[in-house]
Amino acid sequence: MDIHTNYAHPEQLNLLHFFNEHQVKYLIFGDFAINTFEKGRPITHIKLWIDSTPKNIERLNQAIKEANPNRLYTKLPTSIPLRNVSKRILSVGAPNFKVELYPCIAGFKADDFLNTYQHRINGRAIAWGEQSPSQIISLPQLNINQLYASILQSTSSRKLWDSTALEKVAERNKLDIRNIYQIQNGLPPKITKTAHAEPPSKRDFDSLRKELDIEIVLQHYGYYLDAEKTSKNGVWRIYKTGIKGDKQRLAVCNIAGKYRYKGFCDLNDLGKPYKDAQGNWKRSEGFKGDSIQFIHRMENENWKSTFAVVDQILGDTQYQHKVAKLAPLRAVSESYFLKDTTLRETDLKETYTPTLLKDSRYLLNRAINIPTLSHPAFVSKILNVGLKQLAYELIEPLFLNNTKGKNVVLSQGALLFTKELLQSNDQGDRFFFTKLDGQINRFSLNEVFIDNYLNRLKSKDLVFQNTAFPLFAIDGNLASLDIRNDKFKQFPSIERREALWLSNAHFRLKTHYQNIPINTLGTLYRNLSNNEIYFFYLDRSNSAQLSIPSNKVTELFEPLSANRLILCESPIDALSFAQLNPETPEERRLYIATCGTPAKHQMEHIQHILNRNPLAEVVIAQDGDNAGIRFAINYLGLKHPNEQHDFNLTPYITYSAPPIGIQSVQQLIGSSNQKIEDGGHLPTKDDNFIKGQNHLRLELSNKLKGSTLQALEQQHEKYINDLTASLNKFVTKEGNEFKAKASQLSHLQTPGEDKLCTHVVISFPNDTNMLIRALNKLSDSINQKQSHPLFLISRPSRTQKDFNEILQQRNGEKLPDSSLLKLPPPLHKANLNLSQTPVKAQNKLAI
Repeated sequence: MDIHTNYAHPEQLNLLHFFNEHQVKYLIFGDFAINTFEKGRPITHIKLWIDSTPKNIERLNQAIKEANPNRLYTKLPTSIPLRNVSKRILSVGAPNFKVELYPCIAGFKADDFLNTYQHRINGRAIAWGEQSPSQIISLPQLNINQLYASILQSTSSRKLWDSTALEKVAERNKLDIRNIYQIQNGLPPKITKTAHAEPPSKRDFDSLRKELDIEIVLQHYGYYLDAEKTSKNGVWRIYKTGIKGDKQRLAVCNIAGKYRYKGFCDLNDLGKPYKDAQGNWKRSEGFKGDSIQFIHRMENENWKSTFAVVDQILGDTQYQHKVAKLAPLRAVSESYFLKDTTLRETDLKETYTPTLLKDSRYLLNRAINIPTLSHPAFVSKILNVGLKQLAYELIEPLFLNNTKGKNVVLSQGALLFTKELLQSNDQGDRFFFTKLDGQINRFSLNEVFIDNYLNRLKSKDLVFQNTAFPLFAIDGNLASLDIRNDKFKQFPSIERREALWLSNAHFRLKTHYQNIPINTLGTLYRNLSNNEIYFFYLDRSNSAQLSIPSNKVTELFEPLSANRLILCESPIDALSFAQLNPETPEERRLYIATCGTPAKHQMEHIQHILNRNPLAEVVIAQDGDNAGIRFAINYLGLKHPNEQHDFNLTPYITYSAPPIGIQSVQQLIGSSNQKIEDGGHLPTKDDNFIKGQNHLRLELSNKLKGSTLQALEQQHEKYINDLTASLNKFVTKEGNEFKAKASQLSHLQTPGEDKLCTHVVISFPNDTNMLIRALNKLSDSINQKQSHPLFLISRPSRTQKDFNEILQQRNGEKLPDSSLLKLPPPLHKANLNLSQTPVKAQNKLAI
C-alpha cells in the first residue's frame, strides 16, 4: 500500500520535531492521516491524539516550551479532566495552521491509547516548498483500520466522504477494513473487487439522464427542498443536505434541448479562477451536472455502485408517482444553466432584491455626503436591500435569561423578533430580540421553545432598509453583498472567493452617438435591478446618463486605464477616502475594497486588475491598526507591470496569535488561584507573549550583472540585517522576546537565469511601531529601486483607526493641503492615450 508524503506548515513540523525529540507519545488522526493513504486536499490543522498519562504530559510540556523559547508556553495540567471526552484541549501554532491536541477520539477511550499506539504506522511529512528527502520527518498515526473505525463513530459532516476515501484505498489494495463491530457480527467486507474505470457502454446515458429525475435522486440521498428559497419565477428549486454547518445549496433546473433533462448546480461552489495558456482568466468547474453525474460522485466514482442506485430508484414502484407529484419547472437553455455564476447572481437578486441607493441615512450619519454618493465612480455601487425581521408573540408570561445572563420578565403577548433565515443551514438556537423599557434584550432560543411558547405573527414583521455594497467576481457577475446598518453587518453565506467591491470603470466614447460627441469621457454602470447599462458623463458641467444597449457596449466604448488604484479595506473607507481626497482633473481613480481580510483569490483578482492598468500608481489606504498595517505590507507583494525586473522584493507577513490567553490557561489548569508567571512576574496584556508574533517572509532577487554570487549574498544579508536592526532601533526592553530576529535564511541561484534569490523569515512581536517601521522600510526599498514610485502608503494613525473615523472627526470636510494623508499629484496625468492593456473582453463587465 502506498504511503504518501504530506506537506505541512514549517511551524507545525517544528513542533512535531520537538515532540519526537522528547519521545512524546501521540497519534495523528483526521484529514491529515487520511492524506497519507489517499492524497487529496491540503490540510491546515493537524489533529493529535495524545497519551494523557502524567509522564507523557510532562514530556509534551517540555517539548512545547523548547519549540517556542521566546513565548510564554502553554502548560497542560498533568491530570486532564474529562479525558474520555473527544474534545480539543489545546491548539498550538500559527493562526491558520494549528496542531490540535485531544485526550481521546471518536471510537476510542483514553485508556485505549497504548494498545492503539502499538499498532500504529509511520507517516511522512515535509515543509511546503521543500524538496530534499533529508527534510522529511516521520510522524506516528492511526493505521487504516483504526482510522476507518474512528471515522465511522464520528459526527463530522465529512463522515461519508472520509469513509469512502478509505474504502477506495482498501478496494485498490484488496484490504478488509471492517471495524470490530462488523467482524464480531459476521458482516462481510464492504469492499469486493475493483470497479470499472469507465462506465459500461451498453447503458444509454442520454436516455437515462432524461428518465432519471435529479429531484428524486436528491431525495434518495436525504436532501430536502427549501421551498422558501426556491426561485419565485419557477426556473429552479433549491435543495439542501440538512447537515448542520454544510453550506451546499443545489439549484435544480430543467434544461431545454434535444434530450430535455434536469441538471443541478451548487450555488455555493464557485470553482476556482485560473489563467489559461493564453493568459486569460477562466474558472474551474464547480459541483454541477446531471442525475448520473451526481450519483457517480456520491458513490465514490464507482460505476457498479452508480448503476445499482440508478436501477434501485427507477425500479421503485412508486417512482412515477413521486415524479408526478413534482411541480413543473420552466425550461431554460443549457448555456444559461452552465453559466452558474449567472445563476448565483440571479439567486442573490431574488433573495435580497437590491435597488439603487435611495435611503442614504446610514451613510449620511457616517459623514458621507450626497455629492460623494452620487459621484460617477459610485453610482450603482451602493445599494439598498430590505431584510425582514420575523415577529413572534409570547403565548404566556415567562422569566427568561437574556444573552447577558440577566433574568427578564416577559408578559403574555410580548413581541420577539428574529432575522429571516437567508441561505442558512444552521439548525441550532436562534437569536431573538425585544425592546423593554427602552433597552434591547436578546435571547437565544431553541426550536422546542419556539414551537411551545411562541406564535408566528406575519402581520407584525419588520423590514429594515439596509445599505449594501455589491461584490463582483472576475467575470463581472454579482458574487456577494456586504450588507450594513447601525450595529449590523451581514454577508450571504456563499463563498466570496475572488469577489471585490469596485468603483465604476472609466470609458471613452469612440464615435458620435445620440448627440453625444466623440471622445466624451465617463463611466459605465449596470443597474442590477433591471440589468440595463448606462453611460454616466458630464454635459455642460451637469451630470447626465444614457441607457446603452448591452450589445453596443464594446462597439461604442473603449476602456481607459486608471492612473491610480486605491486599495481599501471596506467600501465605506473608499467613499470616505474619496471625500477626504477629492479626485482632481489629472486623475482617473479605480477604488477597490476587499470587505475584510484580503484573501488569496482576491489578491489574484487585484493583480489581474493591476495588469490591465499598467501605469497606475497603487495607493495602499488600509486601516491604522496592526491588521491594517499587515494588509498594507502584503499589498507590497503585488507584481507591478511597470516594475524594474533586475531587482525584486516580495514581502508576505502573517500573524501568530499567543498560544492561549491567561484566563484560558488558568481555566485549563482548573484553579483560579494558580498564576502563570514569566521571569517572576504576572504577565499582562502589554507583554509580547500575550500580543503574539509577526512572521515576515521576504524574497529578495537580484540579477548578477557582473557581480559574484558571494557578493550578492553578502548584499542581501546586509539588507536583512539592516531591516532587522531598524525594527529593533527603539526597543528598550531587554530579552530576545522583545526583538526582531531573522531565521530560515537560504540562497538559491535560479536555474537558467543569472539571478540570486534569497528567502528569510523575520519574526518580531506584534508591536505597532515595529510594524510601521517594517512597512516604511519595505515600501521605500521597493520604490527606490524603480524609475518612479509604484506604491504610495496612505495610513491613518493608531488613534484615527480608519478613514471614515477621520471623515467623521472632520465633519465631512476634505483634508487640508498640510495633511500627511493628502495625495500628491499623480505621476501620470489622465489622458486619452491611457487605454487599458488589451485583454480578451469579459462577457459581462463589472459595471
